[in-house]
Amino acid sequence: MSSEPDQSSPARADWISPSATNDPAPVPDPYAPPADTSPYAPPTNPYAPPTNAALYASPYGPSGGPYGRPSWPGAPQPPTESVNGLAIASLILGIFGFACIAWAVGLGLGIAALVQLRRRPRRGKGLAVTGIVLSCLWAVLLAVSVPLAHKGMKEAAQSERTVKLLPKDCFKEGTGADGRIPRRVTVVPCGEPHRGEVFGVVRIPGGPVYPGEQKAAEATVKGCRQQHELFLLDPAAMPDTVEVVPYRPSQAEWAYMAGWGYCLYLSDAPRTGALRRDMDSYTAEQAAYLRATKDLRKAIKKKPQRSLADAPTDYQSWAGDLSTAAFMAGIGLKNGPWTGSAKELTAALQADLDQLVKQAWAAKKTADPAQLAAPVGAIQEILDRLPDAKIRAALGLPPVAKALAPV
Repeated sequence: MSSEPDQSSPARADWISPSATNDPAPVPDPYAPPADTSPYAPPTNPYAPPTNAALYASPYGPSGGPYGRPSWPGAPQPPTESVNGLAIASLILGIFGFACIAWAVGLGLGIAALVQLRRRPRRGKGLAVTGIVLSCLWAVLLAVSVPLAHKGMKEAAQSERTVKLLPKDCFKEGTGADGRIPRRVTVVPCGEPHRGEVFGVVRIPGGPVYPGEQKAAEATVKGCRQQHELFLLDPAAMPDTVEVVPYRPSQAEWAYMAGWGYCLYLSDAPRTGALRRDMDSYTAEQAAYLRATKDLRKAIKKKPQRSLADAPTDYQSWAGDLSTAAFMAGIGLKNGPWTGSAKELTAALQADLDQLVKQAWAAKKTADPAQLAAPVGAIQEILDRLPDAKIRAALGLPPVAKALAPV
């Protein structure tokens, strides 16, 4: 009986692997770590989760599911791109561009943001463009509205104000039944219809305490008389319908008029044009003529209203004032800067004034009042022929017939 196994035995064929008979034995890796043959190795945990990451791969791709990336605390998030800070500032300043120069700063920051974004792409281009557009809109709006608002406030302040008038102001209202002007008046350009014109103001002593009606009236009348002569150098330009009113404040008006009196030209009916004229509004010849004849005009207007028989001494006093005024007027005319026809006319006026001085002086020195008729008659004849109207026409002054004749 042989001891070798039978190769054709079915029992042997069941446990012999084909690879065991055909493939060579594997060669061990010389660099592999030695196998752990320790009898104390820890047992394998049968409940440990699988370590293959593929088992946990999401069927929806990297987004983590059909509704986006999981948002539970601690979940990893990708880094986000920051927004340009200048673009944010430009938008904010563009929204509040009405504040001072915020629109200008916002415009500059918006342009700077676009430059930065071109060099270094980041988020915020839309914000920068919006800030620039808003800033430009504010710039246009302010450029149009500010001048209009300033003009409106100026007109509103000038059109109606509490009585605190200034020289050269003209106003629509006249005086009421009590002779007082309203507390609020409407100031208009003097070229428009108006009833009142301020040709001067007078500071009344007294401070915060009302000095009394008499003192206020005296100070106002004195100051207005001086300013009337100063700013109305040509009395012939004063219409008959206009009245010179030294307007003193009452005790009730003292506080809001701040202690000022007003020198007014008032008329019952509306008129146009300013009566006050400063000296620089006249030519050299006009100013010289009006200055030379100013005192003469005053003296002529002082002619007594009563008859010579009733008031001879009044005529003698008037003749004395007239003689002095005519003499001074002749000196002023002699030194005037006359040219052309005005030179001949003023020379003729000087000759008439010489005659006027003689006749007026004779009337002044007449001892017998019954002998006054002759010199007084001669005075009136000289006054009637004075070439004042022709001189005014030659100098370009308003034409007023017999401006030097007595009123």
